[in-house]
This record gives sequence, C-alpha cells and structure tokens, in this order.
Amino acid sequence: MIARPESSEYPAYFATYIAHVPEGEILELMDRQTEEIAGFFGGLTGQQADFRYAPDKLA
Repeated sequence: MIARPESSEYPAYFATYIAHVPEGEILELMDRQTEEIAGFFGGLTGQQADFRYAPDKLA
C-alpha cells in the first residue's frame, strides 16, 4: 500500500488538495474514480456532451 505523504514531504500549499483524497489504497481509489467519471459522462445527452462556451468567452 502506498502511504499518504507526511506533511514534511510536500509544500504546505498542497495540504488542502491532499486532505481531499480519501483514505485507502490509491490504485483502488483511482479505479473507483474512473468508474464514477464514466458513469457521469455516460449519462449525458448528445446535446449536453456537445456543449461548449462561445469562442470568445473564458470559462
């Protein structure tokens, strides 16, 4: 198992991001995330999937 890094192993700036990662085996978490993302995007209609901002508009 890959352990969560100690706070001394990364800049303090990244602490908020690291705190959002759930506890557990990272590879299992990534597999689950892949399934969740596929489920989300798989539920979009064609019109939703084709949506984009106007070329002159910043997101």
